[in-house]
Amino acid sequence: MYKAIGWVTALVALVGCASGPETGADVGFVSDADPSSSCELTGGTTLAAAAGAICGQQPGGDSCIWSPMAVAYGAQDAGATCGDRDCACVTEGNIHEACAPSAPVCTCGEGTLYVGETAGCADVEPLEASFATAAVGELIGAQGVWVMSRGGAIDSVAHFADLTSLLETHSWLGFGLAETCALEPGSPDHDCDAGFGETQGCFLDATADYAGAGQRMADLVTYAEQAYADDTIDAARAIDAQVVASVTVTEANLQLHFGRDDDGWKLVVIDATAYDCGG
Repeated sequence: MYKAIGWVTALVALVGCASGPETGADVGFVSDADPSSSCELTGGTTLAAAAGAICGQQPGGDSCIWSPMAVAYGAQDAGATCGDRDCACVTEGNIHEACAPSAPVCTCGEGTLYVGETAGCADVEPLEASFATAAVGELIGAQGVWVMSRGGAIDSVAHFADLTSLLETHSWLGFGLAETCALEPGSPDHDCDAGFGETQGCFLDATADYAGAGQRMADLVTYAEQAYADDTIDAARAIDAQVVASVTVTEANLQLHFGRDDDGWKLVVIDATAYDCGG
């Protein structure tokens, strides 16, 4: 007699992904129609189909299987393709109970930083070395650096082609860029009464959807009647979009924002206003 559990071994397959050389840790299972592409975005590799195992992140942490029967019987919508059949991820033995799908999860190993879905895990040792040797200013690349400063009640945003031209205008920034410190993970708390409190040092954090310099200029045009051309704002926004990591230097009250390219880390935005409560 046909058993309800017969489909467990006959009709299911699981598609998952495992960590690649740049991730340093497992990448979560994927339940979209093309799991290999999502795995590759975070440096992972696609595993061969197999029955059973973990799918996504269920509240109870239960394992589940990919079931074509769940789709065929109309119990669930398709969440992936198992061989040549649509299938859905369900708890074993119950085609009506869905497993919540999730995007790939990348947990970076020691000495790495998760910098976004398309960038995976980045090696931060070169960035750490720049702070250890007071060479952060040398990370300003060919596209220059945008600087947000406050000389009074109103902010200013300006672009500088290189470190020399930056220090000719803002020599005081040389102190912060010459700070030598070890990068600690996270972002320190700050308020205008206590400052950083007893927290001191340099802190590295991943940054997503940064919109600092470009948005600041747009706000100054709207609310402070400052004159910034549209193409200048667009250029700053294009640089903002490159930011994937930020370093807070507590001693100098600076936020330094970094992007990455084929040549490595680049200092692209300096924010000297983030912790300035003077107004």
